[in-house]
Amino acid sequence: MALFEGQPSESDKEQQIQLPLMSKGEHIMQYYASTPFSLKAHPLSLVREKLKLSNVKFSQ
Repeated sequence: MALFEGQPSESDKEQQIQLPLMSKGEHIMQYYASTPFSLKAHPLSLVREKLKLSNVKFSQ
């Protein structure tokens, strides 16, 4: 028997909402903010093409 089985819950009265999915960039930034690394991609990979168009030089 569950501890609160059969007991009314305030969450039953709350309206269920659907949150929008995060973009790839949002997901990477949130993950990177919570850990010192990202398993999906480095945050700079999201803007690398824009930086190239601005003639930003990259180290090799």
